[in-house]
Amino acid sequence: MDFQSSATRVNPPTFSRWLFSLPRFCLESYAIDPVELWQVLPQKMQKKMPDGFETFEGEILRNKDRWLRHGVLWTEINPLWSGLRALGFKEKLLDFEAAQNDDRIVETLKEWHGYLDPDSIFQNFQKKLYHVSELPTVDQLQKWVHGKRFFLDHVHSVLNRHFGQSDAQTWMKKIFTTCVLPDDLEPLWSRIEPD
Repeated sequence: MDFQSSATRVNPPTFSRWLFSLPRFCLESYAIDPVELWQVLPQKMQKKMPDGFETFEGEILRNKDRWLRHGVLWTEINPLWSGLRALGFKEKLLDFEAAQNDDRIVETLKEWHGYLDPDSIFQNFQKKLYHVSELPTVDQLQKWVHGKRFFLDHVHSVLNRHFGQSDAQTWMKKIFTTCVLPDDLEPLWSRIEPD
């Protein structure tokens, strides 16, 4: 299960034995850290990089701040949908009887407008971005960069440019079948590993 909000990241919920909350932004976040990716690459691929790991890391982390900004904004905006749904969006006004009552329409629109306070949302985004910008790069990549988008839109193209053309799914499969189990997945592995 991918993280749904920053609150979940800070205080991960307790789930049943069969439901596990990923300690990273999403599953693809296990395929975007240049240190972890470099360890997965065979030596013959590593030798294709002109200056080795430093070049590879530089290319993976190029525009990291832009990706970080996107991920932080995602954590602010995505939960708004759940909040709006809890306020009855859109069914509350699409009810036939509600459509006949102007006061109810205006009251509901004001309620939704109050929830979507742009100044407050933007201020929260800026505070969170400032805080997250101070974190180590590894924490930014694992918990705040939207791993799925970052992998598909950026990491995948870096891998293709230097190591041969493969679709994103093939790269993902290669990464996951050859990587060392990350420490933060040990609790999950211990649940599924037979005794």
